[in-house]
Amino acid sequence: MVLEKRDLLNRFGIGLYTMFSCLIMSIVNIPQIHILLFWGLVLWAIIESKFDLFHPYFWFSLFFGLYSSANALLYSTNSSYSYHQLCMPMFAMAIVLCVVGSQKIDNIKFNNFSEKITESALKYAIWILIVITVAFSIVINSRGYYSKVQMRIQGDSMYSLGVHIARFLTFFINLYLASVLAKHKKISWGMLIGGGLASLVFSLVTSERDVLFRFGYTIILLLIAYNIIDRKKLLIVFPTAMVAMTLSVYFKHYFLRGTLNDTFIRGGNIFSQFLSSDFTAAGNNLQYLIDTPGTKGLFGIQMYLTEFFNPILIGYKGTNPDYWFNSVIHHSSFGHAFTLVGTGYIIGGYFGVFLVFLTVAIIIKKFYVKSTVNLYWFTSYIYMSSVVIFSFRQSLRSITGAMAKHVLLAVILCYVISKVRVNNISGNKNAK
Repeated sequence: MVLEKRDLLNRFGIGLYTMFSCLIMSIVNIPQIHILLFWGLVLWAIIESKFDLFHPYFWFSLFFGLYSSANALLYSTNSSYSYHQLCMPMFAMAIVLCVVGSQKIDNIKFNNFSEKITESALKYAIWILIVITVAFSIVINSRGYYSKVQMRIQGDSMYSLGVHIARFLTFFINLYLASVLAKHKKISWGMLIGGGLASLVFSLVTSERDVLFRFGYTIILLLIAYNIIDRKKLLIVFPTAMVAMTLSVYFKHYFLRGTLNDTFIRGGNIFSQFLSSDFTAAGNNLQYLIDTPGTKGLFGIQMYLTEFFNPILIGYKGTNPDYWFNSVIHHSSFGHAFTLVGTGYIIGGYFGVFLVFLTVAIIIKKFYVKSTVNLYWFTSYIYMSSVVIFSFRQSLRSITGAMAKHVLLAVILCYVISKVRVNNISGNKNAK
């Protein structure tokens, strides 16, 4: 991909705007101005993408903007707020935007994929995963857990394995859909609905809401890529998603504790409820780190290396930032999630943030550029976009781990399934 003059000017402009904005934030102690400056960069990226939802400039900036600024939007009047809560994420976002660039790939190539993926074998594998996901959900629900934290503490292997199976289900269905749409075949809506219901059931009995939202987000993005969902239909999709995320908090513990979150529903208007549903944790956790003495650069470059190489490290995993934050900083009060920006902060302050988001940017750019090569890269990009989005309230290992444990393994399995099926068909024909 050759750099264009406009793209170079765009990157230069983003760098200047970010430096100017962070300088203003450090001088003018008015949170509302900080929020406007931060969202100025978000809107810059979205407009530069020409509202192309498939481009990283759109989905990364929009969701990173929500996760990074929700806490400031709702609670910036609190005494604990500092400008670093927005300046640091803005610095991180600028790194990603400058590395990825605004150039767009040719979406027409999505219709020219020619891989020999056997949809019948893939459908068979998907139905098996659907049945396993539902079966696991029933067994987990029968064990009487009070929360997903309890499942993790007790080391429930069915819960841990179920999370991975549900994510394989999402990847396989996306690959199947991409293959069918590329060949202009008819979609098996029954299987798609079955996958959605299995993801819903698992989310309800484990409170793992990201399973359902990951499934829904990736399917929607894929349908957008193939123009099945156009911009007019998005006017219905976006408000529906907002309501769904809000209601998910209301019912979050109903199938575990039999109680509804009435306090959340009474907590304000639909906008504040939407932001509180999933987005405030990243900003709140970052501010908590900033306010806690000794956390800046606490773990150094060693943590970056263990986070990056986590999938291939055997016998040594290093300190898990999520676990450390909940067990040490919050004194074993689990359920606080974490923050990707905060991962950089405890590695080395702003330099740590630079390392973490440079890595994220390179991963995003690689998958985006390669998404036109074949169906596997295309599906992997869509799946990885959801991984990156949910990593905003986790750590770097959630991205590197997903690349190895889910994407790479799923691609290998799909490739083997298709190869075996094709060889069997060829063998039967030769026998005749």
